[in-house]
Amino acid sequence: MITIGLVGSIGSGKDTAAQYIIQNYSFTMFTFSYDGLGDILKKSGLELTRENLQRLGKEIRAREGNAIVAKLLWAKIEARKEEKVIINGFRYPEELAFFKENSSEFMLIGVDCPLPVRYERVRRRNTKERKAMTLDEFKAYESAATELNIPILLNSADYIVINDSDLNTLYRRIDAILEKYIK
Repeated sequence: MITIGLVGSIGSGKDTAAQYIIQNYSFTMFTFSYDGLGDILKKSGLELTRENLQRLGKEIRAREGNAIVAKLLWAKIEARKEEKVIINGFRYPEELAFFKENSSEFMLIGVDCPLPVRYERVRRRNTKERKAMTLDEFKAYESAATELNIPILLNSADYIVINDSDLNTLYRRIDAILEKYIK
């Protein structure tokens, strides 16, 4: 199985990159949050929100270690028997280590861009709360425990895609990586 991991800060373009790879390279996407933790939230009757996912992730990692969500996600991926998988939302070095150890063909792609660009992207998302978010609030949002290891993971990435321009530029940068990797 070919496995691509994506890591990046809030608003960097991870989801856009993932959707492009899915549509143009026939990958199936899994996410740590919804596929790894979402089932647990649903069973507990809690709403599937970013805040609930972060809280649950913190609780389960405190009990079981930082690789636990990767293990839950891996079981789901193996059960599906997909040939090409993209995993969006790496947050902990232990998750990366788990996938490097268990996936025979694994590559981590970091998606990055300057903070002011990411802030504006997040503000343009269609929620009243985000449109009113100040830069200081955005910086505080980024300081959640789930976001703190992203710079470490970006430094561990096999490739970095700088997403500071238009979509076509992002797509060309992704193609330049995947054309070498996907035969």
